[in-house]
Amino acid sequence: MKVSSMHAHPDPSKCRQFLLRSYLLTLSQLVSSLSFNPNPFELSEKTSNLSLSLQG
Repeated sequence: MKVSSMHAHPDPSKCRQFLLRSYLLTLSQLVSSLSFNPNPFELSEKTSNLSLSLQG
C-alpha cells in the first residue's frame, strides 16, 4: 500500500526543485532574448506562456 502511494505521488521537494529549475531556465532565456531583442510584446507573450506552463 505504501509503495504504490509513493509511486503515485513523487517526492514533493524533487518536484518543486524541478519546477524551480525549469522556471529559472526559462527566466534566463527570457532575459537573454530581451538583451538581444527588447520587444515588449514578445516578452509578455513568453511570460504568459510561462505562467500557463506553471499552472498546467
